[in-house]
Amino acid sequence: KLRAAKRLLKKYKNIVVTGTLPKKQVDTLVVLDVLYLMSDVEKIKLVKKLAKKLTARGKLLISVVPKEKNWGYY
Repeated sequence: KLRAAKRLLKKYKNIVVTGTLPKKQVDTLVVLDVLYLMSDVEKIKLVKKLAKKLTARGKLLISVVPKEKNWGYY
């Protein structure tokens, strides 16, 4: 998924696709389809780490995959 995102978004110079936390604070972070793989404790730790990487008015966007099977699984 990261390779596809990098390929699709490479024309946008202000978007960085990575599987790691940014080194400096940023205005927006996007987390896609990751939290369902983590325990509740891990999720809380990650969100706290992400919040520290946001600027004062930064935004955290999270996409969550429901645990129950739905049309998105097929």
